[in-house]
Order: sequence, then C-alpha cells, then structure tokens
Amino acid sequence: MIITLTRLEGADKEGQRRSFTSFQEADKTLRNWSMTAPGDGSYHRCEYLIEDRRQHLTLKGQYDLKHWRVECANLRAHIVGSLEFLAEADQPAAAHTSRYAALVQQYSDAVRNNARRLAELFQRVH
Repeated sequence: MIITLTRLEGADKEGQRRSFTSFQEADKTLRNWSMTAPGDGSYHRCEYLIEDRRQHLTLKGQYDLKHWRVECANLRAHIVGSLEFLAEADQPAAAHTSRYAALVQQYSDAVRNNARRLAELFQRVH
C-alpha cells in the first residue's frame, strides 16, 4: 500500500508531496505539518491518495489539517470514520436521523456496501 499526501495550503509546505507505506508514517508527517497549521480551529487542506495494487484499491480524499493543539492528526481514523458514515455504520444522534438518512440515500447500495468493505479493511491496516 502506498499513501501519498499533498499539502495544499500553508505557506511553508504548500504543494509539498510525500509518499509512505504505512498510516503511522503518514501520521508522523501530518503531525509535523500540523505545527504550522492554524491554531484557531480552522485548517489547511491536504489531499490523500491510497493505492494498493494487491487489493485493486484506489482511494482519494481530503484531510483537514488542524494545529496539533486543536486536533491530533490521524489519517486512518479520518478515513474509517468517513467510510463508516457513508456505510451507515456511524449514525448520528436521533435528532439528526432523518437528515442523515436522506444524505446517505443519495448514494447507491453498491457505493454504501463498498464503503462498508473499505472501512473494515482500513480498520485492520496499520
């Protein structure tokens, strides 16, 4: 598995791209980058690309990098949380159930099932 991170914002790192073979390595760089992220609760955008030829997997998304005092960087948890949300495995409080259902129903069963499968896969990968 190859994880590629690209920092899209932040004066000192803008456009910087790095590749890793584990989430631990990727998180180490995100934590380093987080030292220069905004400390006011806003964030700098980063893109991630995960490719695993053995699993025939390509996953691309955005990671919102916050200052380390605001939030500790954890790419795997971010990805698993996003996939579980889409797969309806991480439902919000009852007050928001109808809006949540309407949101995830916009995606096909195949997309939601694939999200479920990927979430399970990434929970096992370190």
